[in-house]
Amino acid sequence: MQRGAPGRGAQRRALASRRDASDDQLGVPLEPEQINELVVAARLGQYRRRLPLLPGAVVAVRRLADRWPLGLASSANRPVIDAVLEQAGITDCFAVTVSGDEVAAGKPAP
Repeated sequence: MQRGAPGRGAQRRALASRRDASDDQLGVPLEPEQINELVVAARLGQYRRRLPLLPGAVVAVRRLADRWPLGLASSANRPVIDAVLEQAGITDCFAVTVSGDEVAAGKPAP
């Protein structure tokens, strides 16, 4: 599977733009990178306990992958994407995946 190009610069810029909001508006005395790491760790823990897949999703993805090459674009962090695909057993169904932190401009940019 091909992954999107590393976009740590884009992620850093997005996190830096949230720095003031996280401390001033929300009263969270952590750096954005720390907040991001905590959120990703919490999400991975939740998904290890229970992966919230729609009924029939895995079968549908497998059927589509049998017929066409599939790609996945998500605003989720790379570790979350990889964990979900692995846990669902569908990593091999995607020719390429791209994470929101691997692009220059994530949501809401096109």
